Amino acid sequence: MNRSIELPYGGKTIHFEVPEQNLMGLFAPAAAAISASEEELIEAAIKNPVASFQLSELVGPGMKVVIIADDKTRPTPVEKILPLLLDQLNEGGIKDYDVSVVYALGTHPPMTETEMRQRAGPVCDRIRLFNSEFKDPEGLTDCGCAADGVRVLVDKRVAKADFRIGVGSIMPHPECGWGGGGKILYPGVASEETVTTFHLSYAHVDWNSYGSDEAPVRLNMEKWVDTVGLDFIVNTIITADDSVYQAVAGHYVEAHRAGTRFGREIYSVEIDERAEVVIINSFRADEDFWLASKAIFAADLVVKDGGTVILVTPCPDGVGPHREYADYVGCDDWEDLARSAFAGELNEPIAVSAALAIAKMRQRFDIYIVSDGLDDEEVLKMQCTPFESVDAAVSSALAKHGPKAKIAILPDGISTLPIIKKK
Repeated sequence: MNRSIELPYGGKTIHFEVPEQNLMGLFAPAAAAISASEEELIEAAIKNPVASFQLSELVGPGMKVVIIADDKTRPTPVEKILPLLLDQLNEGGIKDYDVSVVYALGTHPPMTETEMRQRAGPVCDRIRLFNSEFKDPEGLTDCGCAADGVRVLVDKRVAKADFRIGVGSIMPHPECGWGGGGKILYPGVASEETVTTFHLSYAHVDWNSYGSDEAPVRLNMEKWVDTVGLDFIVNTIITADDSVYQAVAGHYVEAHRAGTRFGREIYSVEIDERAEVVIINSFRADEDFWLASKAIFAADLVVKDGGTVILVTPCPDGVGPHREYADYVGCDDWEDLARSAFAGELNEPIAVSAALAIAKMRQRFDIYIVSDGLDDEEVLKMQCTPFESVDAAVSSALAKHGPKAKIAILPDGISTLPIIKKK
């Protein structure tokens, strides 16, 4: 007997069937109990900062304030946070004309004027809005070297500000353990060169730090942040339906760690054992494979050695902004790829670290990909296997692993932190 399953897939739902005897279960975060409205939660966080004075007490008249906010690729409700921040800044004597928002692109494509205004919401006419600069030297400031010798260049508007506020969300992240906190500064508004160094640092990490507070990349990154300074953060913790579960504000490290505790409450899912087959989607990171591949890091925590991960992802923008990402994922000579990246011999070294991690993972398990946006040639280039449907991928996986193979399904892949129960 088969069980009918549906998964979010872009703006629609995709359906497939799984034999009941093979289905271990659907593992997704439980529905979160929301204690107040989004605005109330955010306002409470701002007025009760962690390890920090009140925002209105930290600023004064004439100070130039830059709010560094997530770009459109993140679910942060920026339009609800900005009015509450402006109220506090105004209370501290800051005039609207002294406040700017710089959207943290990292190396993402710039947002249009309309997109920037929509993201700012009702205050879009009160403050100035900018995309961060990461290429043009004229728009960057050299802030010297961090403790580990990395040259730090950031957006000039951010560097020159008297006070910097980071606005983002805390979700499990492949390289940093969690998003949010100081990540809005590095790599958010850093130069392409600095962003590349940030991403390459993960090439030295030999374990999957997804959902860890002790992720080496984050701990090192937070030392970089001190080179420029991040004076206050507001981070939201978002549920699977894009509602605000909780919010934290204050010191960029202490408040962030308070936020990851909330994150574990809503993202963690306990699973009895690893499965031979894991079906996972890229819900909320569907645009391209550069974003969607984050789901593979979650699947890695669930699948057995020699197993199969079936990634279900629309990827309307194909591989994404880093066109050579597919080549790097398919590379088997990891040491040579890493050496070439650190030597500056590659066109897109920024894509190497995540690609290396996935390349190593596919030595442990097979990766099947069901996608309308990736052509077979791109998938094969990654040494993954393309399938036209989830049903076909499931049939192939069961033929490989046998009639008793267990299938675990993660229907909210990007927002799930799988935890294998200790026996």
